[in-house]
Amino acid sequence: MPRRLAFLVLMSCLLAIPVSTAQEASPVPKPTPPTQPATGPGGADYAYDRVVFSEHGEVAGGYLLFEPADSRGGGTPVAAAPLSIVVFFSACCEGDDLNDVTDNGAPWLDWIDHLTRRGAVVVFPRWDPHDPMTGVVTAVTSALAELEGSGHPPTDPARLVAFGHSFGAMLAVQYAAIAADQGLPVPIALMSIAPGWGNLPSVLENTAAVPATTRLLVLLAEDDYQAMALEIWARLDQIPADRKDFMVLQSDSHGAPPLIADHGIPATDVFGTLDAFDWYGIWKWADALIACSIDGTWCEYALGNTPEQRFMGAWSDGVPVAEPLVTDDPRISVG
Repeated sequence: MPRRLAFLVLMSCLLAIPVSTAQEASPVPKPTPPTQPATGPGGADYAYDRVVFSEHGEVAGGYLLFEPADSRGGGTPVAAAPLSIVVFFSACCEGDDLNDVTDNGAPWLDWIDHLTRRGAVVVFPRWDPHDPMTGVVTAVTSALAELEGSGHPPTDPARLVAFGHSFGAMLAVQYAAIAADQGLPVPIALMSIAPGWGNLPSVLENTAAVPATTRLLVLLAEDDYQAMALEIWARLDQIPADRKDFMVLQSDSHGAPPLIADHGIPATDVFGTLDAFDWYGIWKWADALIACSIDGTWCEYALGNTPEQRFMGAWSDGVPVAEPLVTDDPRISVG
């Protein structure tokens, strides 16, 4: 074969070989989710840089206490005004690994730290799931007495709110229903997150005693159990529509990692990592609900189906994260 012809044959063979995978254009990476905002409700502009934790009893009726402190202030904050009190009701069940005291209230520790560093004292009651309110009443009574003593930041029981997750979402409501009869502070705001109770009996009784002045958020994930959230909403119909919202978080797989709305929110220390559902969702709404209930600020972030309330941040390509469903009539809006 002539040398020139051989060369042309060789070149044609080389050109016919597919380009290797390594030489192909790399796939465009998916957008990343938003990070924590620097300021505002849910943001990282913390008033205190330390959380002081203490344990008061290891059985039902005991409690964990989380208090804010400034490392430059000797461990006790100097507050311009008395701090709010958050009574934080965990999911069931007290005494199992989820509430192991060695984890200081895990798996809700991230959120508890956020609430505390923003300027609240968090009381984490211990309770027996078969008689929870007896332990709750004892724990809250003891915690309030402890906070009146020396060595604690100033607090105001009139600024008490109650937040709860899963079975604790029911306990928060029930605490509000019995607080006055027990001589305890009635919450000025309630946040009931992913309500559920498994095989335990419902604890909701005399919910008509919850004041109509209470601000209320009932929150669940789109694919989560819905019946208890709907029951809580129906039982608190004395609260007017402008002081409450029913919210349903929506999953969003636009980017990576995807944002999955499930029953585990806000238990990020066990079920996942911090994401937009915390910073722009639960943490934002909680911060705003406290501020709105105390001094009337940030109400647009807490209630009213406003753009500020629904905004969940944006993916790195600028696409907004899927907004929650916000309604005053979940019987129609929730399937």
